[in-house]
Amino acid sequence: MPSADKGRDAYRRIAACYPWMESFLAPARRAITCAVLRRGPARVLDVCCGTGTQVLHLRRAGVHAFGVDLSAGMLQRAALKAHGASFFVRGDALCLPYPSRCFDALIYSFALHEKPYEERRRMLDEGCRVLKPDGTVFVLDYADASRLRPHLAMALIAGIERMAGKAHYLAFRDYLRRGATEAVFESRGIAMVSRQLFFQGAVGFYVGRLP
Repeated sequence: MPSADKGRDAYRRIAACYPWMESFLAPARRAITCAVLRRGPARVLDVCCGTGTQVLHLRRAGVHAFGVDLSAGMLQRAALKAHGASFFVRGDALCLPYPSRCFDALIYSFALHEKPYEERRRMLDEGCRVLKPDGTVFVLDYADASRLRPHLAMALIAGIERMAGKAHYLAFRDYLRRGATEAVFESRGIAMVSRQLFFQGAVGFYVGRLP
């Protein structure tokens, strides 16, 4: 990757932190895999797949899963774990390198809260473009925890989000202020099928369907 591109790849420097984070995310990863298998979609796209852990979990379970991410640093680690397999693609979540209506399900794992409001909406619009009309949306992200009192968990999460940089932290705060993932589903007209909470209710795994 050209040196100028390296400068823009903000996630390259944090890719090395992902292995220790995955131990905390393991229960949620298993929940996603089980939910995908229960619904039996043939082709699944993990948008902003990071280092590819969820895609590899699904592949081992027999799912035709693919991952897309803009960060070359993340995808380098994903390719190493996948022994160079071609099911990881570099691409922008705002302009996915796939034709319309070619996936049965989408996954967004901690991807939506990282973006400003309008960019978040455009990500979902673009995801829905490549999703079949009866497709399923799986989202692992922060929950509307205003009534659940996850004070300790949210304090820890806020500290981690601060470490990711000012822009990232501001997007995270805006995500919570607007009602978190529940509000995202409502604003996009995605019908919530189920919700499972983790980390004292601060994080939710959501299953939704397009109207």
